[in-house]
Amino acid sequence: MQMFRLLRQYPYLISFGVLSIFLTGFGQSFFLSLFTPYLLKLLDLSNSTFGLIYASATMASGLMIPWVGKKLNYRNPLPFMFFTLIGLSFFAFSFSLIDHWVHLWLTVMGLRFFGQGMCSHISSTVIATRFSINRGRALSLASLGFPANEALFPLIFLSLGSFLTVPQMWQVFAVSLLLLTGLAYYLLSSAGAEQEPDDEHGNHHYKEFHGYKSLTFWYYATPAILPPFLFTALFIYHGVLLESRGLSLSLMASSFLFFAISRFSSSLFAGVLVDHWGARKLFPWYLLPVILSLTVLYCFHSPLAFVCYLVLGAMTLGAASTIMNSVWSEIYGPEMMATVRSQMASLTVLSTAAGPFVFGYLIDGLGSVEQALFILIALMISFFLLAVFLKPLGGSSDKARQG
Repeated sequence: MQMFRLLRQYPYLISFGVLSIFLTGFGQSFFLSLFTPYLLKLLDLSNSTFGLIYASATMASGLMIPWVGKKLNYRNPLPFMFFTLIGLSFFAFSFSLIDHWVHLWLTVMGLRFFGQGMCSHISSTVIATRFSINRGRALSLASLGFPANEALFPLIFLSLGSFLTVPQMWQVFAVSLLLLTGLAYYLLSSAGAEQEPDDEHGNHHYKEFHGYKSLTFWYYATPAILPPFLFTALFIYHGVLLESRGLSLSLMASSFLFFAISRFSSSLFAGVLVDHWGARKLFPWYLLPVILSLTVLYCFHSPLAFVCYLVLGAMTLGAASTIMNSVWSEIYGPEMMATVRSQMASLTVLSTAAGPFVFGYLIDGLGSVEQALFILIALMISFFLLAVFLKPLGGSSDKARQG
């Protein structure tokens, strides 16, 4: 199988990509939310106050990503990687010392910035720029770090929580990250790059990147940030959703195994399709499963429907990482990947900050979770149709240049 051959040919580079994505778990909402009850009790915070702290810290981290992320040198990312993992270790240790809401805000900002933001940015940029022929497959293999952390981080939390306090747990995380920094440095310093065939070298035509002024960027970016926006909001309100339908919270925990498997499978499949068809041909069709996911959740209230919603949604999330990172490389080329990816990472983080607020506002304003879900479905369908009908115009606004 070509995936295994690729892994055998480039074990260090792909292992680095997987490790970097895996470490995003320390800054992901699904993991940090496990510590919410502890933080509410420790600092005597209300749910709304904690939500405001979390959202504003996430937004601050998102605004920092373009400024820092564009400095990633795709030819020598070692110093950038070292800086990121040391920063993540520092804020993991900071979590163990939290004693004030300001300290909490700074810690959440740091974990979101270095974890969710920069670890993902480094992995995607390095893999996308060092692979060309097998870029889709390589990105799909690296993105397996996402289902891995979704499956393992809650288990790590439960295992360590049985004999460690929360501060002790985060001290263990900080030390582990220092050790993993050495492993990441070794993998990246030992990694090479995929060589293109001689007859393909120099025949790429890339576009100039004009930042947020680029209509091409917004054409691809706007629909792409909707899935993380939607699922961050829905994950935060899963408890409310299940309670409104008379379903057990244990259903959520047991269903995430299917979520991880689906995300894993769709990521691998998307990698094969990208290498065969090209990423831009797959845009925006990978959004169809998430539209069907929300429709199932809205129309059916059974436990099976909840599982189907997660499986279908994971198909889009798994495919999105591979397809969209390949899209940016195909359009703008390796020299601009750090800049473009940092802009995209910033928008993604900001969307995850806005998601819970918007969904909560819709629930309060419309009076039910069901009506809020209907609005989300209409929003997703609208942007999907716009992307389909505007596809002939996508990219026509930016000047082309010889790569």
